[in-house]
Formats: sequence, C-alpha cells, structure tokens
Amino acid sequence: PRSMMRFVFFAVAMAVAQAASSTHPLAPTPRIRQAATKAPLAFNPVQRLRGGSDKMKEELIAARKEIWDLCEEKNCNPVLVRLGWHDAGTHDVNIKEWPKCGGAIGSIRFKPEIEHGANAGLADIVKMLEPIKNKYQSVSWADLFQMGGAVAVEHAGGPKIAMKYGRVDGPDAEACSPQGNLPDAEPNDKGVYGGAGGTASTEAKEPGDHLRKVFYRMGMDDKEIVALSGAHTLGRAWKDRSGLGSDKTKFTDGSAVVRNDGKAGCGKTGGASWAEKG
Repeated sequence: PRSMMRFVFFAVAMAVAQAASSTHPLAPTPRIRQAATKAPLAFNPVQRLRGGSDKMKEELIAARKEIWDLCEEKNCNPVLVRLGWHDAGTHDVNIKEWPKCGGAIGSIRFKPEIEHGANAGLADIVKMLEPIKNKYQSVSWADLFQMGGAVAVEHAGGPKIAMKYGRVDGPDAEACSPQGNLPDAEPNDKGVYGGAGGTASTEAKEPGDHLRKVFYRMGMDDKEIVALSGAHTLGRAWKDRSGLGSDKTKFTDGSAVVRNDGKAGCGKTGGASWAEKG
C-alpha cells in the first residue's frame, strides 16, 4: 500500500543519514543531535519538564488523544508534521536571545509568519487545533504543534517519538521570525536558491549549498539534513502551497486506498507525490 511505501522511503532516508561517513567541513557540532542521543529509549508519550503540574500532564495526555482522533477523522497527518517542522525550523543557533532565536515557540500562529510563502496552507491546520488549545489551557501552542507532528507520524504507522513538554510560547507577533529561514523547493528566475532574508543569508546556486546554509543555521549536519528531507515522503505536493506537483494523479483522485489499515482516505483529494514517479 502506498502509505507503507512512504515509510519505507523515510526509513531509507534515515539509513542513508546514519551511514553517511563524513560531514561538510563547515558543519557545526549540532547540540540537537547530542541531546537526542541522551533521550530515554522507552517511549513515554508525555514527559513533563521540571515544574510541570499534574493538571498540565493530564491536559497533555488528553490533548494527545484528541490530536490522534483528529488524524483519524481528517487524515491530516502530513500537514501536522509540516506545521511542527515549520514552527521549529526558524531556529538560529547563533542568536542567544529568546524569542529572537526562533525555533519551536508557537510564533507561526501569528501574522506575518503564518502568511510567509513557505507556510502557505498552514493556517487551516492551526484553526483545526484551536478547539484543542482552547480546551487545554495549560498546554502551550508550541507544545501542541510539536505534539501534533509526533502523533501524526505515529498514527500513520511510523515510530513512537519520545517528547518532553514545557515549551514557552512567543507572546505576540513581535516573536515572529523573518521570512526566508526555510528552504526553497526551486531556484528563482536567476537560478539561485534562497536569498538574503531570514536571520542569515541562505542564497546559493546549488541546492545542496542552500540546504546547508538553512540547516547549519539550526545546528544540524548533513546526516540530519538527509533524515529530515525524508519526511517529504509523507504527504503530497500541492501547487497552492509549494508551487509544485500536479492537480491530481491516479493515486490522489480519491479512487485509491491511501491508508495502510485499509480504511477509506477521508483527506482532501488532489496533489501529487513528492517522488518523481507516483
């Protein structure tokens, strides 16, 4: 089934990343990876940071269940992953002041960040999460967005992702990151990827150099770039979002089984696979 193939592709991307024997000479030593290697192996869907209340834990567990149900009802897994990534993907390790450093601070819920070109289509999923956020006030937007991505992967048949919660929300639109921090899917009319916008220039003529400028700014290395890029195999390309893809294919016109459990796909029809053939 097609949904299972997406995770095969994702697993291959992870394997390639783990097998890579060298990093680019300019790559930083990523603190993100160092922290990840210390994460507990046993999965606990809700791990409180110090100082979290019992009420917060209860609400996190309840919110997680409602996000699971939302995935079951709407098949919105891919856009939840994209939302979590785009909120976090503004991080700049060279900026030490919060919230100017960006990252998973929930600022994507505000204009102008939600209206950045790279975030096209994400306002809809933020609105879907609003009833959950309103019900569970002790859960921050930042935690909810990252929880959504983790739950979406698990619900779609991927691994269970251990998470720690307690992220603080950026308070208002002043916390929004500047446009230009996320990678481009295609070069501009001058054949250049990225630009001088964002917290640092991402401009490059080669796509690999562009990706390195984007992800090294976050503290990642080449292995992690490959692994994260594999997440595009979950979901489809939409012209009204990335600008790429077909209006529909034989797999996305509503006639094909898109869920590995055999249930009817109830998500939006249309769009195209990110793979060259599909």
